Amino acid sequence: MTLAILALGSGVALALPEQAVQASIAADTVLTDLPQEAEAASTRLVTSDPTSPTPGEESQTAPRATRISGVTALSGDRSGFHVDGNGTLHPEVFFLKNPDRLVADFADVVAAGQALPPATGLVKAIRLAQFSDGPPRVARLVLEIERSTPYQLVPDANGVSIVLGPGPLGASAVPSSAEKVAGAVLTASSPATPVVQIEPSSLAASAAAPGETIGSEFKAGDSGPVRAPSVDPGFTPSSTPSLAPSDQVDLKRPGLSSAPVVYEIPPIDPSRVAPPEPMLPRESLGIPDRWRILETLGVIKQNFKDPYHQNVFKGDKPYKPFRKWGEDVFLNVIGVSDSLVEARRLPIPIGAQAIRRPGELDVFAPANQLTLAQTLIFGASIIKGDTTFKPPDYEYRLILAANLNRSQVDPVRALRVDPRRGFVRYDNHIAVVEAFYDKHRHNVSERFDFDSYRVGIQPIISDFRGFVFQDNALGLRYFGNRNNNRTQYNLAALVRMEKDTNTGLIDVLQRPRSDVVLLANYYRQDFPRVGHTTQVTLINNWNGEDGEDYYNKNGLLERPAVLGDLRPHHYNVTYLGLNGDGHFGSWNLTTSLYGAVGHDSRHPLAQRPQNILAAFGAMELSRDFDWVRGRFTLIGSTGDSNPFDGKATGFDAIMENPQIAGADTGFWIRQAVPLVGGGGVALSGRNGVLPSLRSSKDQGQSNFVNPGLLFTGLGADLDVTPQVRVVGNVSAIAFANTTVLSVLRNQGPVARFVGIDTSIAVQFRPLMTQNIVLNVSGAALLPGRSFRQLYDENRRGPQYSILMNLLFTY
Repeated sequence: MTLAILALGSGVALALPEQAVQASIAADTVLTDLPQEAEAASTRLVTSDPTSPTPGEESQTAPRATRISGVTALSGDRSGFHVDGNGTLHPEVFFLKNPDRLVADFADVVAAGQALPPATGLVKAIRLAQFSDGPPRVARLVLEIERSTPYQLVPDANGVSIVLGPGPLGASAVPSSAEKVAGAVLTASSPATPVVQIEPSSLAASAAAPGETIGSEFKAGDSGPVRAPSVDPGFTPSSTPSLAPSDQVDLKRPGLSSAPVVYEIPPIDPSRVAPPEPMLPRESLGIPDRWRILETLGVIKQNFKDPYHQNVFKGDKPYKPFRKWGEDVFLNVIGVSDSLVEARRLPIPIGAQAIRRPGELDVFAPANQLTLAQTLIFGASIIKGDTTFKPPDYEYRLILAANLNRSQVDPVRALRVDPRRGFVRYDNHIAVVEAFYDKHRHNVSERFDFDSYRVGIQPIISDFRGFVFQDNALGLRYFGNRNNNRTQYNLAALVRMEKDTNTGLIDVLQRPRSDVVLLANYYRQDFPRVGHTTQVTLINNWNGEDGEDYYNKNGLLERPAVLGDLRPHHYNVTYLGLNGDGHFGSWNLTTSLYGAVGHDSRHPLAQRPQNILAAFGAMELSRDFDWVRGRFTLIGSTGDSNPFDGKATGFDAIMENPQIAGADTGFWIRQAVPLVGGGGVALSGRNGVLPSLRSSKDQGQSNFVNPGLLFTGLGADLDVTPQVRVVGNVSAIAFANTTVLSVLRNQGPVARFVGIDTSIAVQFRPLMTQNIVLNVSGAALLPGRSFRQLYDENRRGPQYSILMNLLFTY
């Protein structure tokens, strides 16, 4: 039987017995009629010597080869190779892409370790090796070619010839036995749909016969789809070798010296579904932009009321009306409703005309209080740039707040200085919460380390928990990061704004205060261990409010505080802080250490200048036990032991808002406890932990002549369900030094122990997000000896605070 393959364009002519047709169909060849010129040529070849055996006949009568002994380049004007064997060879041939390769598999054949001829003509490289050690054994020959090209196979008694390129065979193109080509001609071109799959990259050396070696290695990608040989249709590769070192993929983070991640191409699974054929028509859906893929596919639909899914009003997609400014300009609308109901009992020292019941005289007035407040916050941001991997190119933000509140207190002068105004107060205020412009200056690395600046009324915090300075202030902030965001920095120059007395919101109708804050901080992630961030902070606070007295909205004196001779003063103080936040193994740790040094021009209580030297420290250690987190808290600040010695050693903050020990769920941190002056000086400020003896935290000046603090607490957070969290805290509170209190109250030595603060809170999040949150808490201060001495608590029950807060956030 004669077998020859002749490539003519992209068609295939066939005149074969049935078994040859089946073999060609198994190889995915395309069958067509033989063109007339090819038919004539083949006829001439047959009739030239009808008595001589054809190469196909020789290959059928010759024994089947079991070994490849070498590869020889063809002579003449045709490009190709003769694969030498110890008998006839019948390979299965297919094409692979990227790069173009012609692959021939020889079933039940061993590839001996022979030198390969150099690549010539259309062939750029040639590789021969054992692909599988069976059963059956498979040897594989790979010809890396310049492009997909027609090929011809001519088996003979000593192997097979692979001839590349179109056109009829010449006499010199193949060995002499192939000069007599039969009239039956099989012509094949590269398949109409070449198959490209992930393949192994080298061969198993064990496939060679004893004493032999593999001729050469394949490159990654040479294995391709193994077509089932006609002798064994069930053939599959037996093993998948690993990548050669030169073909490994290095995956590592820039700048790190750790060993690269090595990815080995997975084994071929012959049973898997073949990938799409590249010549098939593409099926795709047009989308307006990449942000609207889910919407185009019909997965979600835009709904203004739904902030949980993709929403153009929450900055998830570019806002079409802003397209004149660019294709990546977003709109983020902000809406918050904050409803508050708060009942409390506080000891209130009375002044003249403080009692509304005739005939009642006492040092302290009845102290039951009730506050109702409703705050609505509205705002919007216009953001330019894709913020997934880098900061925005620029951002404009404006947020406004409107507050309506009602307060009721028994003493008539507790709410206003004028007793004729009664014991109930209604008030409202509209404020600017934030108004700034943020500009991205440039990136400093390919991983989007950057520098930006922000100017306007903006929020800022000096440390992780807001111990020294957390406020919305007017100023300029320059910030950025380095080292793949492992280090961050902030530089800020800020002027504090006047606040509304009854709401604590900014009052833009008043000129800014003469209170300047210069801040610089530096964050280092994963220091000293992975999972922990260390921060260094330097803050300077210059207060020049030593001019006219300042009275608040209710007619009470704010600056200077009602201390000593009430003379105005100014001060300059610098804070140096070291803060940390993160975890060490299973333990979570937050720490803060601050030192304060500066000068006060003339403290009203000491009636002389004061040199400031004070310190503060705080620590919270916690650990999670499944759904329970236990917490231990320790806070300490130095106190002043002698207010008249020219040294102010009591620590005070600029604008504190501590998020620790349950924060505003506890009594001591949440409530401002009045001390002297009919309430003009508070023992501690609202939402503050330090006993600073200021007129107020929002409008008063810092005071470094104070008793200091020792605060120890235990607490637990219990995530009962994904919607319900229970928070409990028990804290012991004491003063560091009570000399200042004795001077202010003009009484004997005051004890240090303030009392036990107990609180419990329940947080309910019905949607398991922060969009709807209900907080309910109750706290009580069980008075210690110091508190009973200061407020005559033997005649009253414990001080308490009950709070209910409902938040809706859009």
